[in-house]
Amino acid sequence: MNYSEKINKAIDIIVDGDEEGGKKALQSVVSFLKKEVKKKPTVAHLKAWALCYEVMEEYEQAILRYEKVLMIENDNEEALWRIASLCVDCLNKPEPAVAILKNRLLKINPESEIYKTSLAELERLVVTRSEREQKKGEDSTTESSTPPPIVH
Repeated sequence: MNYSEKINKAIDIIVDGDEEGGKKALQSVVSFLKKEVKKKPTVAHLKAWALCYEVMEEYEQAILRYEKVLMIENDNEEALWRIASLCVDCLNKPEPAVAILKNRLLKINPESEIYKTSLAELERLVVTRSEREQKKGEDSTTESSTPPPIVH
């Protein structure tokens, strides 16, 4: 069984309710991939390693592996998309995803409707968050500068 099949089997184990067993199987694949990458890093091995970390919910580690993919293939569309997706969906950090979409993915594939739509939605989210944070800041400033009512 190759490492891709082992990853799929581990995912099946997790889906079947044995999260610990699935993660253990993924750790075994990660150990194998570490050795392979140490010998000769390949995009396929690094992507598989990143996927293992995604499934194990170690999102920062997954992003690091996708960044290593980009060291080999600077414009690897899948790695860029996965980083952007992880930033938004798992880490609740849309700003890096906006930058990746705007500065990298749309330059690689300017006709992609999913990239255009995602960028528009994320830009709205960032603006909404910023406005919300600004309002919170104004509310706390107003509250702290207003003296409490005098009770007689």
